[in-house]
Amino acid sequence: GRIDSPPTIHNGMAIFGSADGYVYCLRASDGALAWRFLAAPHDRRLMAWEQLESVWPVHGSVLIRDGVAYVVAGRSMFLDGGLTLYRLDPMTGEVISQVRMDNKDPNTGKDLHAHVKVVQDDLRMATMTGLSSLPVASADILSSEGNYIFMKSQLFDLEGKRLRISQPDLNSQRGEDVHLFVPNGFLDDQYWHRAFWVYGRSVVGGPGYSATGQATPCGKIMVLDRDNLYLFGRRQTYWRWTTATEYRLFSVSRSLPKPVEEPAQPKNRKKSRASKAQFETRWSVEMPVLVRAMVKAGDTIFAAGPKDIVDEESAFKAYNQPATREALRNQTELFAGKGGSVLWAVSADDGSKLQEIELDVLPVFDGMIAAGGALFMATTDGKVVCLASRR
Repeated sequence: GRIDSPPTIHNGMAIFGSADGYVYCLRASDGALAWRFLAAPHDRRLMAWEQLESVWPVHGSVLIRDGVAYVVAGRSMFLDGGLTLYRLDPMTGEVISQVRMDNKDPNTGKDLHAHVKVVQDDLRMATMTGLSSLPVASADILSSEGNYIFMKSQLFDLEGKRLRISQPDLNSQRGEDVHLFVPNGFLDDQYWHRAFWVYGRSVVGGPGYSATGQATPCGKIMVLDRDNLYLFGRRQTYWRWTTATEYRLFSVSRSLPKPVEEPAQPKNRKKSRASKAQFETRWSVEMPVLVRAMVKAGDTIFAAGPKDIVDEESAFKAYNQPATREALRNQTELFAGKGGSVLWAVSADDGSKLQEIELDVLPVFDGMIAAGGALFMATTDGKVVCLASRR
């Protein structure tokens, strides 16, 4: 079956899930099979993207926490009986516990749709049509921080029990369960304007998506260390009531300071919802790159992606002009990998540019890591590239 994300290395073993519904454990030394576990409730197949796979696939990357492996089988709580969360012994594949999650609230027996609510937040931004807080129902790569396991914004304890069903209020973005998550999934590599990575506890959906970006740090991609977040995301003025979506590279403290109040406006001037300042940034850098891969190594942020050659604000105003159409076609080709990419190195302390390198390849989304003093980049042409300083 298809493997959608990197394996987890644990005690000399490579452990990963597969679209065939199994979890595999291989010896890292020679690739020999140590054990295989069927996480899908049945070995039943369907066609997906011209390939057979399980009705209940498993994401490749497996979370291992305190000697326990956590995996989820299935696509959605609303499909084919739902999702199953397993806790496994990573050395043997033995089941420690399992929890089935379907479209019913386990506490009330009511449908999950009963938790949908209209959101009106303190930023005076409503979702307009009332689309918002459906509980998390689709599978994703799991993560962990503190005493919790996370699947998107869904919170579990270390025993695999869901600790809440409803999404927290949009303005309740602080607490010990604040974490990095992606509402549309860590593996979604599209630059859809309503999709972004979030550091917080909850999101607002539907046409109120922009409220999330003004309530808590969000970006197209993000890395973090013990103290700070580093994001490639929209400039603050482009979150609401705008067709253009210009981006920046910026850093925010993980302590999530309170929103910054706007300067007083003249009484005869209408207040712009799009211009409201939010969190104080440590630094912000404009860069002519649409970042698809980013990593922090030591005191340096490495960010790579295709060149950004279009000023969207100007393009929107002159959309029908031949020069604008040509520029947009060229930008589309660059985003697809025709023309390579650019790698920037910037200081994590102040965002100052340290180096720029042009590459003839394009990284896959979130496809770059740092190890042993080198950068390793998975590229869209099916290769792995290693970049290192000359010794």
